[in-house]
Amino acid sequence: VSVNFKVMGGFIPILEATLEVGESVYCEGGAMIYKDHDMEFEASVKGLFGRAASGETVALNLYTGPGTLGMSKSSPGDVRYVTLEGGQKLDVSKAAFLAAENTVNLSIEWVTELLGGGIVNKILVGLSGVGLVLEKIQGPGTVFIHVPGDCVIKYLQPGEKLVMDEKHFLFKDSTVAVTLRKVGEGIFDTLKKGIFGGE
Repeated sequence: VSVNFKVMGGFIPILEATLEVGESVYCEGGAMIYKDHDMEFEASVKGLFGRAASGETVALNLYTGPGTLGMSKSSPGDVRYVTLEGGQKLDVSKAAFLAAENTVNLSIEWVTELLGGGIVNKILVGLSGVGLVLEKIQGPGTVFIHVPGDCVIKYLQPGEKLVMDEKHFLFKDSTVAVTLRKVGEGIFDTLKKGIFGGE
């Protein structure tokens, strides 16, 4: 990790980054807890159009050193980091993304296609409120991830599949494909489980 950082606090963690001249990090709007008085910041347009289409905060905040900056999701959990080599990619749930070095490239993908596709499936996605917004990050650089609780990492072999609730997804390697699937057999069953069952 090129940026000097430390994780402070226990129940609600704070990521503190100390930036040298020319170093910068960006984070979601509202994630900044404190910063040095003279530290510069501006709105970044990384992933601008994708973020607007997915309903996310349109602009990220970019902070440039020298100075110290504290960031947090203001919720219980832990902070993990992943350092990416040049060209290496990582897909992070928008709910888990906390911050990243400015050297990484970021875009947005909104996964709404149910297995099998079709207009009916698109309607079911909208009615049941499911969907997965991914922050697609490409190195080089480090990305910081907020983990709301414990983190279990699963390694999949080629062709191996795993079913999970999208609300508990944190991040994945970009080579792992993700597809939504219906929780019921028919339209009524899918709506019933999606809207009333919370799945």
